[in-house]
Amino acid sequence: MKNNFSLIVPSKTQEGVKFNHKEATFKYSKLLGLCFGGFTVRSNSIGGYVMNNGTLMIETISEVICFFDCGQFDKVSEAIKIATQMKKELNQECVTYILNGEMKFL
Repeated sequence: MKNNFSLIVPSKTQEGVKFNHKEATFKYSKLLGLCFGGFTVRSNSIGGYVMNNGTLMIETISEVICFFDCGQFDKVSEAIKIATQMKKELNQECVTYILNGEMKFL
């Protein structure tokens, strides 16, 4: 399979409050897995970004990776909706997804 979609699952809200990262990773892995037909998780990594207020947010992250064929490319819009849902539900300033190696922010 030549195509891949990854979603970075954070572990803190935009205010820096920790939540159940394992539970969140499982939830969004399941949703993306059902969308694309499977998933792999790289977990317990550290990520950081500079927030709009200039604060550096450093947190534990997981990357949910889904591979798919060209015939499933229509599923990407569904995956972006899942990422948008995660942004709202986990109270994020932005979320990161990666499509075929190109990082994008919502």
